[in-house]
Amino acid sequence: MAPTTDHETAGVFARATVRGHEEVVFASDPASGYRGIIAVHSTRIGPALGGTRMWAYATEEEALTDALRLAEGMTYKAAAAGMPWGGGKAVIWADATKIDRPALFRAHGRAVERLGGRYITSVDIGTGPDDMVFVREATSHGQCSRNEQDCEHNQDQPSALGCRWRRLMLRSRMRRYRFCAVLFHKLCHIFYFAKFLNKSPAASQLFWPPWLRGAHESC
Repeated sequence: MAPTTDHETAGVFARATVRGHEEVVFASDPASGYRGIIAVHSTRIGPALGGTRMWAYATEEEALTDALRLAEGMTYKAAAAGMPWGGGKAVIWADATKIDRPALFRAHGRAVERLGGRYITSVDIGTGPDDMVFVREATSHGQCSRNEQDCEHNQDQPSALGCRWRRLMLRSRMRRYRFCAVLFHKLCHIFYFAKFLNKSPAASQLFWPPWLRGAHESC
């Protein structure tokens, strides 16, 4: 286990402020057992974009740390890809073997909906297109449901493509190539997510910058 830093042991307000987060939402639904944290890092240039991760965290502190770090990372990924979005992330603290998935993800959808479009979610570790169907029953600010066939079919493609190149580059002693390998891996996720996001009427005002138009087709 990684050592705990001072920032990680500070209160929520202190931790969110030091990393520049705009909003951190704790949501629960006792009936379904839903416990979620939605971290919005930045909406300065557009709605916060980021998936929902479900994990059986050991503590609430671990769940919060994950949400804050991942949300901040999404801001930088979107900026690196030149996208008109900010960064956000949601985590659900749950044991996947002990939940009613439809009820839990509908509750998550209601939590996302209460943010009024400031956060747009999709799949991540522990969640999939089937789960997004239930999220979409409660909010229009969710993407990548099983009804979007391209998303379901291509879900692993950016990871596979990025990982293959990443393995090759990480063998190199040249630090700049190692950095490029990681960046390529992450940008492919952004490109794929954007491809599906732009199909949504709720995201009709979002656009690809001229220098990146068509780039996602090659990932």
